[in-house]
Amino acid sequence: MLTQLFARSILTLNGWTVKNNMPPDIKQCVMIAAPHTSNWDFFYTRLAFLQMVIPVKMTIKRSYMRFPYGPFARALGCIGINRRPKKEGEERPSMVQVMADLFKQDFRQYAQATGVTLWNNRR
Repeated sequence: MLTQLFARSILTLNGWTVKNNMPPDIKQCVMIAAPHTSNWDFFYTRLAFLQMVIPVKMTIKRSYMRFPYGPFARALGCIGINRRPKKEGEERPSMVQVMADLFKQDFRQYAQATGVTLWNNRR
């Protein structure tokens, strides 16, 4: 509650209002907020998510997960991503590919933990 009030206050002081149009029956979804004009986009998006009480996970370079940034990054919901090639001489994977692989891995683990049957329709 205090976090929501803090986020709303900061947003209001900066001239922003948040309209939460999320349908109440949605339990899980993927929302993408990509800073594109300045790094302030991240700040205001994070405040909006705090105000709407939406749990956030985001990707960041793995090197930022170490001290001194690590504790702060984890508190924000960051997940460290290693984009180094798996073998010497291999091309470094794109951030999109790394994120897709991470999503597949997390989805599979979550599905298995909750007893959801997985299928593979590749032929």
